Amino acid sequence: LGFNTKKPPFDDARVRKAFALAIDRDYFPKLLQSGQRPESSFLTPNLKGYNPKLGLQYDPTEARRLLAEAGYPGGKGFPRVELAFRTQFAQRREAEILQALWKRNLGVDVRLLNMDWKVFLERLHRDAPHMY
Repeated sequence: LGFNTKKPPFDDARVRKAFALAIDRDYFPKLLQSGQRPESSFLTPNLKGYNPKLGLQYDPTEARRLLAEAGYPGGKGFPRVELAFRTQFAQRREAEILQALWKRNLGVDVRLLNMDWKVFLERLHRDAPHMY
């Protein structure tokens, strides 16, 4: 998941952190039923330097506090933002899970943008959406 830090509201680190803390990584394998393990780091267990405690852990209370501190208590006044993903069933399902988690934990609405791979890459270079 990437954030366009040049577009409000994701130019505020508190908002980015709130969105990250609002993701329950344990939720994904249960819903996707794909046998994947939740991770909070780019490093996987088979790589040197792996530490399962690295990265941000799920903390919806802190996420709500940060979002309120950034001026959006309970998601009030939060602008409509977009999450772009490429056309694939698994990515659509993941995007829908993220959308639901952010709605439940932060009270914000996220619009999903489904794009073919070529269009997705072109959009990232031309005018990256809020999240991708």
